[in-house]
Amino acid sequence: MKPVKTIAQVSSCLLILVVGVAFGQFKQGLIAHSEVRDYLINEWSQGDVKREELASIFKRECIIGKPTQLNDLPSPVITIEECSKNNDTHQIVTMLHDNQVLKTIAWPLSIFN
Repeated sequence: MKPVKTIAQVSSCLLILVVGVAFGQFKQGLIAHSEVRDYLINEWSQGDVKREELASIFKRECIIGKPTQLNDLPSPVITIEECSKNNDTHQIVTMLHDNQVLKTIAWPLSIFN
């Protein structure tokens, strides 16, 4: 009976370790994606007043979103593409989609991609 208990404890520890590593990798992937997106938008808009204005609108309206008040009704969820069409910032979304850096994910998350 003792070997079964030991195997169960070791298996539980390994499962917790694997789940923790997977969660950490997923979170790191999200952070990296966000940082690359911000870097690309800043590089795209640098030095051009019109592009800087579009980038500011895009970040404010489509990435950060509008602040909500306590009694506000929830607004429908829209994609970044729909938001960019509504705010006439579709050039930024096109640039982000064309960039291959955002489409690559490091191992081990690439297994699930």
